[in-house]
Amino acid sequence: MDSADGATLLVRDATAQDAAALVELIDQLNRHEAAIADDRRTDREAAQECLASLTARITRDGGAVLVCESDGRVTGLLAMAHATDEPYIVGPLRRHALITDLVVEESARGTGIGRSLLAE
Repeated sequence: MDSADGATLLVRDATAQDAAALVELIDQLNRHEAAIADDRRTDREAAQECLASLTARITRDGGAVLVCESDGRVTGLLAMAHATDEPYIVGPLRRHALITDLVVEESARGTGIGRSLLAE
C-alpha cells in the first residue's frame, strides 16, 4: 500500500524491536494531549511507563499493538485492548475491542497512515 506522499506503507504487529519507536510515538501523543488536557506527563519515562502498562494490559486482556512502517521506518501505531462491558449489555455485545491509542508521527500526518492502521 502507498501513502499520499508515495511512501510504501506496511501495517504489522509490533515487535520488541519496535520499542524505541513506540516510546517515541507515545511521547509525541503525550505531548499533544498535554496541550489539550493539561494532565499529561511529558517526560520520556512517562512514555516508557505507558508502553509497559499497555503491554501488560494487552497480555492480560488480549488485544494488539499494530505499527505502520513508511518506507521501512515505524511512523504510526494503533493499540487496541479487549474489553467487556457491564452486565446490563446483552451478552453477544459485551466483548469488544477498544482502541486505546492511535498516533502518527507528526511529520507523516495526513499521508494515510492512520487510515491504514484503522483499516487493519
